[in-house]
Parts: sequence; C-alpha cells; structure tokens
Amino acid sequence: MKARGEITVFLSMCLLSVAALLCVMLESARTAGSKYYFQTAVNSGLDTLFSRYHRQLWDEYQILALEYGVSEELTASLENYVEEYLTVNNWYPMELKSMEVAGIIGIADDGGEHMADEVLKYMKYGAVSQFLFQPQEGEQFLKDVAEGAGAGSLTDAYRGQEKEVRKLEKATEKLLENIREQESLKEDVQSALDSDNGWTFYNAAKDYRKAAKQYPKLLEAYEKQAEILKQKQKESRDDIDRVKPDLQADRGQLFESQWNPYDTYIARDGERHREFLNQKETAEENLQLLEETEEMVGWLLGDLASAGQSGRGGENSREAFCYGRVTRSDHRVFRVGSPESPDGESEPVYNDDDDDEDEEPSLAPAADLWREGYRASGISTEYGSGDKEKQNLLDQVQSLAETGLLGVVMPEGTEISNAALSSGQFPSKTPGSQGERGGAGSSVTDRVIIDEYCGHFFSSALDEGERPVKYELEYILQGKDQDRENLEKTVAELFAVREGLNLIHILSDSQKREEARGLALVIAGGAGLAPLVEIGACLIMGIWAVGESISDLRILMSGGKVPLWKSGGEWRMSLDGLLELGSSRTLEGEEGAGFDRGFNYEGYLKLLLLKENPSEKHMRMLDLMQMNIGMEKQGFLIKNCAWYVDIRGEASGKHVFFALPFVKRLTGSQTGYSLEAAAEKAY
Repeated sequence: MKARGEITVFLSMCLLSVAALLCVMLESARTAGSKYYFQTAVNSGLDTLFSRYHRQLWDEYQILALEYGVSEELTASLENYVEEYLTVNNWYPMELKSMEVAGIIGIADDGGEHMADEVLKYMKYGAVSQFLFQPQEGEQFLKDVAEGAGAGSLTDAYRGQEKEVRKLEKATEKLLENIREQESLKEDVQSALDSDNGWTFYNAAKDYRKAAKQYPKLLEAYEKQAEILKQKQKESRDDIDRVKPDLQADRGQLFESQWNPYDTYIARDGERHREFLNQKETAEENLQLLEETEEMVGWLLGDLASAGQSGRGGENSREAFCYGRVTRSDHRVFRVGSPESPDGESEPVYNDDDDDEDEEPSLAPAADLWREGYRASGISTEYGSGDKEKQNLLDQVQSLAETGLLGVVMPEGTEISNAALSSGQFPSKTPGSQGERGGAGSSVTDRVIIDEYCGHFFSSALDEGERPVKYELEYILQGKDQDRENLEKTVAELFAVREGLNLIHILSDSQKREEARGLALVIAGGAGLAPLVEIGACLIMGIWAVGESISDLRILMSGGKVPLWKSGGEWRMSLDGLLELGSSRTLEGEEGAGFDRGFNYEGYLKLLLLKENPSEKHMRMLDLMQMNIGMEKQGFLIKNCAWYVDIRGEASGKHVFFALPFVKRLTGSQTGYSLEAAAEKAY
C-alpha cells in the first residue's frame, strides 16, 4: 500500500499554529506579570530603603526620617535593592536600565509640618495618655492666655503714661516754685524800697530779674512735656484698640474706663496751661516795671552809675526817666499829669529840701510805683505734700519687674545656665523655613497635643537634665542663642500674663480699687488734683498686680502651682506687703507655698506655647533635635533627613516564549521590551 503525507503535514502545521498561539498567549501573560514584578521590586526596594530610618532620632524623639547625603546615594541604594529581585532566575528575566529619585521632601520642609504630623500620629496611638488639659479645652485656654498677655501689655501703657504725668507734674511744680520765688522776691524789693535801702534794693532786683527771666524756659519745658503726654495718651488709646479683640467685652470696657482720669487730667491741665501763659505776660510786664523802678531809684539817689545797672545809664537814663512816669523840677518830684506842676502836667509827690542836704533821699515814690504797678500772678501755688516715701517704695517694686526680675523670682542658690546654642545651620535659620497655614499642627487641638509632646521630650528650667543646653522649652518659646536670654524672656512673658490676669482681678474687685484709691490720696496729698489721685490709683493697681505676679512667679519657679484665674481668697499680696516688698526688694517665704490647684511652671510654658506661631515652634523643635543628636554624631543635619521620596525606574524585559525559532518566524524578531515603574513613600 502506497503511503501519503498530506495528513501528516496538515496536522504538523496545525500543531505548530496552536503551539505558536499558546506561546504568544503565555508570553503576553508573562509580559503583564513582569510589569507587576518590576513594580513590586521597586516598591520593595523603596520599603527597604525606608527601613533605614535614623535610629537615634527615633529612640530619642519618636520621629522617623531617612538620613542621606545627596540624592545619588539614595539612587545607588535603590538600585542595589531592586537588583536583588532582578537577578533571581524566574519567569521574569529583565535588566535594570535606570533608577532615579524624582523628588524628596525633608522632615523640616513646609515649616516642619511633616514632623508635626509624625508627632500627632505618635501621640494619637496612646503613647501619652495623661494631658495637662483636654485638647478640646485648648480654645478657651488660648483665649485666657491671650487676654492675660493683652492686659499685661496695657499695664505698660498705664505706667508709661503715668511716668509722663509725673514728669509734667514736676515741670508744673518748678513753675509754681518759680512763681512763689517771684512773689517772695517782690516782697524783698518792696521791703528794700520801703526802708529806703538802695543797696538792698539792687540786690533784690537782681534776684527778681533772674527768677522772672527763668520763667519762660520753665514754661517751654512744661509745654514740651504736655505735648509728650498728649502723644502718649493717643498711643495708649491705640494700644487698647489693638488689645480689645483679645479681651472679653466687659473687661474691655473696664480697661477703657481707666483712661478717663487721664482725659480729665489733660483737660484740667489745659486750663492750667492758659494760666501759665497769662503768667508769662504778667512776668514780662513786671520786668518792665522793675526797670522803671530801678531808673527812678537811680535818679532819686543821684547815682547814675547805679541807674546804669538797668541798662540805661548816664544821661540816657536821666532823659529816659524824664519822659517816664515821674519827672523832677526845682528839687521836687512830680507825678505826670498834675496841674500843680510847673509845666501844668505833674503834681509834687516828694520835696527835696535844699536846706537839709545831708538827709538821705527817700525812695517812697519808687516804693509806690512798685507797689501800685506790680501785677500778682493770681495762681495758687499750693502743691500736694503727700507721702513721697510710699511713692518711692512703689517705684522700687516697679524697678524689680523692669531690671531685677530673674534674681527675685528664682529660688535662692539657683545657678543660671550660660550655655550657648550653635545655631549656624539650625533648620529655623534656613531661608524660607516657614510653612503655609493650615498644615499639620496648626489647629488649636493639634497645638495642645504637640505642646504636650514638647513637655515629654524637652527640658525646662526646673528639670535636671544632662544636656548641655538646659532650657529647651524656653528656647522653643523664644528662639534665642543663649540659655540665660531664653529664660529671662520666658520669665518676662510669663510675668506679663500673670500681671494682666492679676490686674483684671483687681479691676473687677471694688474693695481693692478703693484701697488703691486711698493710698493714692495719701501719696498725692490734700492739695493734689482729683484726676491726679485717680491716675495714681491706676498706677497703684498696676504695681499691685506686679507685686502679686512676682509672688506667683516665685511659687512657680519653686515648683508650686498657681491658678490661672484667682478667687478673692487666693489673693496673697496686700498693699502693706507691697510696700514692704519695695522696702526690702526681696520676697521671702514663698518657696513651696503654692496653691492646691492651677498649673505648675511647665504647665504655664505649655499655655504660652499655645499662642506661638506653629511653624516657628516646629522648626525650633527640629533645632533641638539636631543639636542634641549632633552632640553624639558629628555632622548630623536635619536638612539631610527625608520624610518623603518619589522614585522612577526603568528596565528592559526579555522574551521567554518568543525566543523559540518557529515563534520568531511567526511573530517577527523581538529582542526585548521596556518596563517602567514609579513609587513614592512617606513615613
């Protein structure tokens, strides 16, 4: 039987076609799988890279960040990690072509909000369960602190204005003293004329002229100080308008009312100013009268040289006098305008007897001229003669707050750190380090949580840490390069808040206001202006708040607690105690004598941190992290710590099933195909 091959060839062709189809299908599936495999390799490589987070940063601060030098280092590490996947013998042979880092976001970028995000995550999962106060209460505490700080700034306006009032009163007192001196010297001149003592008259006239000529200079100084006070009043009004939004409505009105005595005082001083201006004209007229009196005395005594002391000596003096108020003829003195005078214009007022040439001439006409022509000031020169010693004691208390606050509030024997921070490469010093508002850590709730974190991980003045920089919380608040300066500014800021809150307490207590007014009346004296007494009461209330605040800070710096808002029974400083503080300039017996409720020093620092700019606070936290880790690891920089990385990879895949010869003839020659993968990751 003869064999035929048609069927065999046909079946072979069919088998090849089916096999090729199967290979194409398998290659297509494998190609799709290789894309996922390469993406998995890139993702795993990035995960491996992120597992190299900075261990010390995590151990000390629970912050995850990837330290690197330059982006090429990250690229090289990623290539190594991805190559581990590509060198495995499997169904996905491929060759890595390139790997690049497309983007990096540092932990310090965007105002430190990425660090803040990590802090919030850490705190969220129960790492810290006990809070100073609940986050939802943060809004109210922020308002309280802002109100205290605002009220504290107004006390500076009170004191500044009161100082200008006091300067104006000193200028007023000098004017009144000058007027009293003029009146007293006027009597000396009159007495010398009445006693016909020419020598004494000239001495008294010289003194009077000196005093009267001093008056315009004193008036000019007074007017200058009055203008300064008016300007200060305007600035104070601007201050209260600025602070008002931070004050409750009723308290804003309470502070507003404290400016009324200043308005009244300035209005009353306007009337006094007009009186002083009139006195200037009076003094000028009296000086003119004095010159005429001197000329008359010189003529009466026949001593033209003496008459020359007035500036009109010799024949000019005689001629000037003859055309003045009094003229002389035939040894008689006549008053101008009398019909009995030889020329029908003067009446005799004095006879010069030729028969008694040895008789001393009488100065009665000059005495009458001075007496009748002199214009009295009409201004009351009485001035308050109050208790200046008490005023000085109050000033001493104020000076404690302005110059020696730290020495007064710190416990005896406390050694203040003088450590310095090397801030040259600090994240906060980097240009453009401030982030946009609205990021992580910007809400009040977030701020409360982050401030609680700060209390757990950073030291304060009352902690006994081993770190070279002692006052870390104070640095976060102030950002200065010196430990001492950070502490001084923090204590001053805390003092301002306590001062404002204590002043609000005093202003809200009618009994304390009356006590302050009583002391102001004693200091001003019986002749003091009523508005001046009210101004003094305002000052005393402010200094009273200062004394109580010093006591509060003494307690806080000794480890005790102080309530944010005090009740009447929790007030400690009496007015007598305030004066004693001014006398001794020390405050003894407050250590450990805190209150049963309230916040301690660290608690108050957390309250102050609430109102700080979130970006500045976050960057200063990073400053401290960099500084403390850099003590052990030289060259550590936060700017070299990545929080987010974006990478791009490219590989060339190799065909497996297309490599068969018969498949190549059916599909054409294909040596490989391109694979791309992208990945991004953040802590």
